[in-house]
Amino acid sequence: MSKKKRAEDILALQKMKLQSIQREREALLYAVQDKQDELTGVRKVLRQDRRAREDLVMDRLNGRALQGELTNLYGPEAAPRAVRQYAPSTAHSDTGREPTPLLDDIMSRRRQQHRNKQSEQEVELQRLIDEKQSILDRLEQKKRRPGDDWDTTVEESSHFPSRHSTQSARSIDSLVRQTRDNLPAMSANVRALRDYVENKYLRKSRPYNGELGSASYEPWQMKDFFMVRDIVEELVDVALDQFFRRKDPDVLLDTYDQLYELDKKDLENSVMAVSRRRAAILIAEEFIIEVTREMTRDTAEELRHIHEMSRAMGQDLVVNSTENVTTGIPEGRDPDDPAYDLVTRGVTHMTSERKRLRKEQWNHTQHLHMLGETVTEDDESPEEGDITTLSYLHLLPMNLRESDKLQDIFQNYSQEEAQHFKKMVPDVLVTFKISKRMQGISSAALSPDQRLLAVGSVHGDIMVYDVWMEPVPRPIREIRNEGTSDDEVLHIYWSLDGTRIITINETGVLLVWSIQSGGVHKEDIKALDLEKDSDGVFPAELSQLLVMDVDEDDFNFTEGPFFENQVQTGRFAPTVAAFHPSTTLFGTQSDLVICLENGDILKCDAEKLMLGDTKINKLTTPRVVSEKIQTGEWNSLGNGMEAELLRAHQFPVMLIGNIHNNGDLVTVDTKGYIFHWKYKRRHISSYDWFVPFKKYRLETAERTFTPTSNIQPKIIYTDVQKKEKQEKSRQDLARERDKAEDDIALLGLEDPWHRDYLPGKDLVTTIYKPTDVTQAGALFHIISRYQSTGQLSTYMTRLYKPKKLPASRILSCRFNTTGTEIFFMLLYPEHPPKDPHVTFVSVDVVTMEMTRLRIDHNLTDTEFERCVAGNAAYFDVTRPHDVTGSEYIVAVICGTVVGFSVNTGSYILGTRQDFTGCRLNPKEINWPAGTDIRVADVHGTFMLLSYMKKQNFVSVLKLQDKNPSSTRQRMWEAYKLWSDVYQPQRWRQEQTMRHQHWALSGRTYVDAELYARHLLYEMMDRAIQQQDGKYHPDEVAAYKKEDKRTLQEMILGVQFPRSASVSPAPTPQASRLPTAGSKVSTQPISKAPSRQPTQSKSGGSKQPSGIGGNSRQATRGGQSQSGGNTGNSRRPSQR
Repeated sequence: MSKKKRAEDILALQKMKLQSIQREREALLYAVQDKQDELTGVRKVLRQDRRAREDLVMDRLNGRALQGELTNLYGPEAAPRAVRQYAPSTAHSDTGREPTPLLDDIMSRRRQQHRNKQSEQEVELQRLIDEKQSILDRLEQKKRRPGDDWDTTVEESSHFPSRHSTQSARSIDSLVRQTRDNLPAMSANVRALRDYVENKYLRKSRPYNGELGSASYEPWQMKDFFMVRDIVEELVDVALDQFFRRKDPDVLLDTYDQLYELDKKDLENSVMAVSRRRAAILIAEEFIIEVTREMTRDTAEELRHIHEMSRAMGQDLVVNSTENVTTGIPEGRDPDDPAYDLVTRGVTHMTSERKRLRKEQWNHTQHLHMLGETVTEDDESPEEGDITTLSYLHLLPMNLRESDKLQDIFQNYSQEEAQHFKKMVPDVLVTFKISKRMQGISSAALSPDQRLLAVGSVHGDIMVYDVWMEPVPRPIREIRNEGTSDDEVLHIYWSLDGTRIITINETGVLLVWSIQSGGVHKEDIKALDLEKDSDGVFPAELSQLLVMDVDEDDFNFTEGPFFENQVQTGRFAPTVAAFHPSTTLFGTQSDLVICLENGDILKCDAEKLMLGDTKINKLTTPRVVSEKIQTGEWNSLGNGMEAELLRAHQFPVMLIGNIHNNGDLVTVDTKGYIFHWKYKRRHISSYDWFVPFKKYRLETAERTFTPTSNIQPKIIYTDVQKKEKQEKSRQDLARERDKAEDDIALLGLEDPWHRDYLPGKDLVTTIYKPTDVTQAGALFHIISRYQSTGQLSTYMTRLYKPKKLPASRILSCRFNTTGTEIFFMLLYPEHPPKDPHVTFVSVDVVTMEMTRLRIDHNLTDTEFERCVAGNAAYFDVTRPHDVTGSEYIVAVICGTVVGFSVNTGSYILGTRQDFTGCRLNPKEINWPAGTDIRVADVHGTFMLLSYMKKQNFVSVLKLQDKNPSSTRQRMWEAYKLWSDVYQPQRWRQEQTMRHQHWALSGRTYVDAELYARHLLYEMMDRAIQQQDGKYHPDEVAAYKKEDKRTLQEMILGVQFPRSASVSPAPTPQASRLPTAGSKVSTQPISKAPSRQPTQSKSGGSKQPSGIGGNSRQATRGGQSQSGGNTGNSRRPSQR
């Protein structure tokens, strides 16, 4: 049976099992539904029973109220008869008249009682009114009688206290007679009033027993009466049931409670049964799901296996067909062929990348063509899905950001900065000459501390100058190209500690030099026209540590998987190189990062080759930063150096550096691609070379706008009057100008897009764009004002359409001194209304985002043509200035010097006369086109170092700070306020430099690395003595002498003769260094002449001035103590 038939049978069996399980599940669901119906019936019965109990309680309450009414209306004995007579269930009488309901009869009786009582009250009220009137009449008659005023008072006080009666007083006899007649009535009234008061007191002093009854309420109060009474009775019943139920049990309530408990228990049993059944169903479902999951997993794995096999067979078919076409062998390559694995891994890598980047579509990245057809390569690199575009289209030039200028903090900082540079006085321009045989300077680089300047000549010579020396920089190191042909130095790079240099020559030779003295040679002094310094010291030679030549395949893999898989297709010379931030315990950098012409990058371990054959293995120190990654079998270059490959660029790399100068690697190629590399194992591709961590592309284009030619601008106001029209009066122009100003103010215009200065007409034309500009265009506002007065000259609107203007080329790019930003210098052609210009932008390499920097500098047509031709525009970025806290861009464009502030974008240095800053004299600063520049900021002084090819001198222009301390303090306070607003998260650079000269305690026989080793040996001695006891003084002296001798042998590579009395035999605990019998390479000492130290006035040997504590002039036989090529420290003229 085939595997496919077996799989179909298994699937059919599983399908039958699933159908059976589904039927059982449906039966369980039906049973659960029946039980739910039963529960619904039980709940319905309970609700009906509860409603019946509520009706019974209401009937009881209503019965009590009715019984009270019957008793009040019919009496205790007549009430039952009334119920029987007026009950609704009573049969009809013989007359056929329907009996009156009981409640209707009660209400009719109550109404009749109410009417009778109301009639009685009306009669009583009428009687009282008549009596009052009679009394008033009698009083009036009595007042009419003369001489009876005193009786009037008595009568009034006895009956009514009114003093204003108009009736005449009666006679005394009549008054006495009337009083006697009224005494019985008055006595009865007094008794009645007394009885009323007494009854009222007694009634209120004892509890109420219902004496008033419902008859004491008005008809409209009866509804509230019944409601309150029912509520009170219900509360009383609840209280009685709660506290006196056990003493007086109610048989009916007990019955209901028992029924309720039975129903509750039955409900709980039903719920429990349903829960058990549901649990059983869930357990069964879990078993079913588990079994189904296992079966599904097995099926999916089988299908995946079939799919992978099908895909692999398809790939094999494609690969075999391709190899059949390329190799002409029908069966393809031999599996043992190294290229077989390379092709297989290449196909696997391409498919995985396609899945990762293009999950929803298939897109060929290669040209589809017939065999033998010529394919033209596109100029642009194909866009990949993982490349992030860095655009600055949203940025306006900093000089047009009026919103920033309106801020008090920004304005204050900008003004203080301009005033500070106004007091920066250009010093006398000085020059120092170089030998004519050097034929001009082709490249230069400042050391990290900006003290040493390394320059490379067109002929191939290298000079190192100390720019801190006065009055002109002094040469301290040199190396001469002994060949007759020119070999231009194209690139120079310093190590972080400033002790090593990388140079790349035009012939494809890369060299690594050490500034440690390689001796003084008279031939070099004479050929380079070098002179002694004020101390009588000649410059010494640079020590050569490494040579790599493209003609010797030193940049090609000759061993390892890369060589076997032929990953390189030819020889490619280096373009730029740098030291990798990997450092040893002593801070030395031995790893190189070399960029080749095809875009490949090599990371080389050059430590062994730099040490040379005269070193012993003990001198090699482990890495403490960025340890090497072991990826398998190492790949070696032509000179035996171990190297790793970083591949992603398709164009030559023009800039290489590290984040923060010691972090991740960042490279930039000529097309603006910026790659961020991480030296981590997870960034190794399936080809075993490193790929970038992130890829970025600088969009070398700016957003501009073009006025439409078919639509003329609309002039709203202008003071330019045409001759053919009638001239307007000044009053009319003033009124129109004010109206136009009001209209402009209501527009709320933001930052302008473009601004033109017309000095001849004293006009400034500003173009404002709206917030959103669509592809169809938008109306721009064009405003012209007089520069001297600020008065409005012209206001008009015009339709502009957007357009993206590509840059002509990337002129240059540089890292700043802190390794946090990359500055680009872009060239743009003319596009009306904009002139051709140079744009400076920067990328923050820490966050990989565009910064707020954008500076535009206009060019003339001639300058633009020179810049397009090349080698006409250069720039450099200073370190953060100690007072202003800002970096500065200093550029030389076709011989014109310009300087801009990175923080504000202000024009602070140049030959113009219409700005506030450091003004240069154009007659003195008249540098030719093609002049390159390097800027050093030392102790608050700017040093502009300019040079160019075919020029045998270097110009030095110093900008001295003449600001008083109070001005510097104000500048610093303004910077702190500015940085808190515009750079709150940025680390503030150190604003001061402290220099310390370290002495090596008189041990002039070692350099810094050997001195550090000596300190480690002394620490080891102390540790051993603390553990095993102190040495004898003689032993300590012997060990120190032996250490000194061993260190000299390690660095010089020779073995000195030893006498038996030099040192005692060391104990096993004290054995730390190779003894006299150790194997030490014994190369012959070079016989090249060396200059002996001159004697100083104090009698000691006079050494050349140290550079950073690492320079020394202690040589033996012309041989450098830093190792390397011990026989000849100069680069050979031919390889």
